[in-house]
Amino acid sequence: MTKNTDSYTPKPEHKFSFGLWTVGNRGRDPFGDVVRPVLSPVDAVAMLGDVGAWGVNLHDNDLVPIDASAAERDRIVRDFQHACRQQGIVVPMATVNLFYDPAFRDGAFTANDSKVRAYALQARGFDTVLRVCTAAVFTVAGIGAIVLSLANR
Repeated sequence: MTKNTDSYTPKPEHKFSFGLWTVGNRGRDPFGDVVRPVLSPVDAVAMLGDVGAWGVNLHDNDLVPIDASAAERDRIVRDFQHACRQQGIVVPMATVNLFYDPAFRDGAFTANDSKVRAYALQARGFDTVLRVCTAAVFTVAGIGAIVLSLANR
């Protein structure tokens, strides 16, 4: 008996989207170091285009290193947007990483410490997120999210 696998073949209308942090993950040997070379965001987008993906999601610092200058950020974002256009890849969702920094251990926007809340509001990643996506997602204390739709801009 032959099983019809065509119904399991991804199609563009399925709108598969992948996290930039997943396709660019370098992996780590439990007893050693990373196991894969760096994959730039532009190369990740090209690979996703090659496999027929619809979109890529990201955190600000998946795309732009936290210590990048404004000029570096602008170049990285410009190159990424160009790669997305070339491959027909959309960025349906992006968010600012407000969880990795130990300062946010008790929350970012909802932290009891007003200095931590101010730090969260000044996060440089907001600019990156607002430039590249159609919906910006800001998680609030891990229990909910604010979604800002940018689709009609």
